[in-house]
Amino acid sequence: MRVLVAIAYYGTTNEPFVGQLIDSYRSMPFDVDIIVLTEAPKDLRGVEQRIGLPLEDPYSLPWAHKELFAERRNGYDLFIYSEDDTLVCESHVRSFLRATALLPPHLVAGFLRTEDRTDGTRQCSSVHNNFHWDPTSALEFGGEVFAHFTNPHSALFMLTRPQLRAAIDSGGFLRTPRTGRFSMRVTAATDPYTVCGFRKVVSVSRLDDFLLPHLTNRYQESLGIPLDEFRRQADAVRATLTAEVRTDRLFRPVTSLDDHRWDKRFYEVPDRTALDAIPPSAKTVLSLGVGTGWAEQALIARGHEVVGIPLDDIIAVSAASRGVEVTAPNLDEAIAGLGDRRFDAVLLSNSLQYFTDPVDVLRRIVRLARRGAPVVASVRNVRRDRVRASVTDGALPVPTGTFSQIGVHVIEPSVVGRWFRRAGLGSVDVAFSDAQGRGPVASLRASRAVVTGQAQPAPAARARGRSADSPRVSIGLPVYNGERYLPDCFASIRSQDHDDFEVVICDNASTDGTEELCRDLAASDRRVRYHRQDRNMGAAYNYNASFLWSRGDLFTWLAHDDMRAPTFISRCIEAIDDSPPSVVLVYPRAEFIDADGRFLRLDRFGVASGSPAPHRRLAAVVTDGGAVNPLFGLARASVLEQTRLIGPFAASDRVLLAEMALLGEIREIPDRLIYRRLHDSTSTEAHRTAVDRARWFDPTSRAPRLSRRQRLVMEYSRSVLRLPLTPSERALCLATIPSSMGVQTARNLVGRWRRELVGRAGSRST
Repeated sequence: MRVLVAIAYYGTTNEPFVGQLIDSYRSMPFDVDIIVLTEAPKDLRGVEQRIGLPLEDPYSLPWAHKELFAERRNGYDLFIYSEDDTLVCESHVRSFLRATALLPPHLVAGFLRTEDRTDGTRQCSSVHNNFHWDPTSALEFGGEVFAHFTNPHSALFMLTRPQLRAAIDSGGFLRTPRTGRFSMRVTAATDPYTVCGFRKVVSVSRLDDFLLPHLTNRYQESLGIPLDEFRRQADAVRATLTAEVRTDRLFRPVTSLDDHRWDKRFYEVPDRTALDAIPPSAKTVLSLGVGTGWAEQALIARGHEVVGIPLDDIIAVSAASRGVEVTAPNLDEAIAGLGDRRFDAVLLSNSLQYFTDPVDVLRRIVRLARRGAPVVASVRNVRRDRVRASVTDGALPVPTGTFSQIGVHVIEPSVVGRWFRRAGLGSVDVAFSDAQGRGPVASLRASRAVVTGQAQPAPAARARGRSADSPRVSIGLPVYNGERYLPDCFASIRSQDHDDFEVVICDNASTDGTEELCRDLAASDRRVRYHRQDRNMGAAYNYNASFLWSRGDLFTWLAHDDMRAPTFISRCIEAIDDSPPSVVLVYPRAEFIDADGRFLRLDRFGVASGSPAPHRRLAAVVTDGGAVNPLFGLARASVLEQTRLIGPFAASDRVLLAEMALLGEIREIPDRLIYRRLHDSTSTEAHRTAVDRARWFDPTSRAPRLSRRQRLVMEYSRSVLRLPLTPSERALCLATIPSSMGVQTARNLVGRWRRELVGRAGSRST
């Protein structure tokens, strides 16, 4: 048998290994011709050399084997291409020939690479990132079982003469050097399987015969899994033929893109930011999209019990070996199998974007979480990818297309936050995994983002719109220890001259007579629904819960100590119905009243802006230094869903109003229809320090590291970066923030100066 071997050898780093390869081929009992592909002449003991690069790029060197094989396709029985550090022995050649005799023409026997570790063990370095056994691919030929492992690269391939001819005839073999799903060097070695009509399969019944030593052992610390673990996976693949192991998959993990970056990784490196978001008190954790179980193993080491819904039953073998209790790799069956079990935390490692309907998946998974349990999802930071693609030469572009076209949702972290809110999760936040700090700079540096939320005591957010049982308007009424003012508040609701509304009361574990008052109202009025938290979850959580429980397509918040004029709802509906869809919020003027309901003063500030330019609308909000009364107007619920709602930090109501302004126009109704009560127990009066205010929004908050102004700048900027704006609009908005806040600061200084002058004049007159 005549064999032609082409070895790609660039530079001199692997000189000792090239000699070892040459010796191995020369020792074979075949008629072997060896040709080394090199960029410059080398001392290779008489071995024929083909010198020169197909392109200026050094990584084009491997492509030289294609023309060589085509030229000599009629003179040899077997063609072997390899890189300069991958050892092939006689046993490998004979195993290939034996398998080829068994396989049908479209299947080609392939190899995988191994590394020898310093501790004396071996690992399979071809097993990493998104590469995995296809659980549906096992086939038996001549008593031998073969299956498809999705990594086509082993730095080597073998083709018989008929196979090489078929590859050349396909038009895919003799192509100019290029990149695509893989790098240029890898593409040169994988074309027979990816563009020439062949499919690479590996013998799982004789796995060791198709493992090639990678002589440099370069990846022993960075790629691969222990060989024994990989053998157990191979045994599971073989068991699919007898139905002992299922062939189901949680979702399709490989996209249709010519870019492997967007495939699901089966070998996820633990994301410390995501893991740290799971509190030590969480005894049980549910993990969706489990691969090898490395992240889950880290949780188990911390003392958590982990149940995992795996990507498939093959990779589940690895997860189970690390202590993960695995379910069926099918969402319906997994949820049904878990029955009444509830979890203290939920982890979704880089998985949501591979489901057709991520919001539906979240809604179903959250039902398995205990009330208040953290839900943590790690995702790719597409924002950084877009910036890099726009400013870095040679950077791969971010793909576009619908899920049905490309098989993945290519979305920014803010969209995942929106999914969380639509699924009924509260206290949604986005952090970045591998960058210091938070805010715009961190969001452009980090490769991954971590989105967190809390399982609400509310059901999944409902689809909004007119239906037989949904009201036109929802009133969210968050309350905590409000028995003194609730009767007046309730009376103002009952006095409305428009009755197509619902009231969603969220009681934040009040300790006074609030619960009895609210239950009495709910019992007497079918439009009222009462929900009580088990414990004080903070104002942000409670406000958001009242919205997430709501069903109307228009929404307004009503503080328990405030009141509304009888025409509030009707006038607001009239204003919004008379406005174009670009108007997202309408609000009337507000009066301040004291604890006994007496008039104090008129709120003279406003944020109305009908400008089509988002930065001008944003300026109106950022410049306003008054109470955030416009937020108590009537908003389109579909737009409110796109915001972060009330955040778990002081002044987050201002940030929410800014996001509404970025999303559309805000109009003011000249009538005085809102009555804001000022008394000793209001949040601003009862919580004077920065720490107290932060804990009013979120009881788990620590002392703020940033001043109020610094936090607002950061959060305003974050809102600009997360919402759908054109690049030019985004730039204008970012520039607007400091300038408009400067105007507000100047106004505050002037006001303080005037008050001091008035005070001095008064003191002199007395």
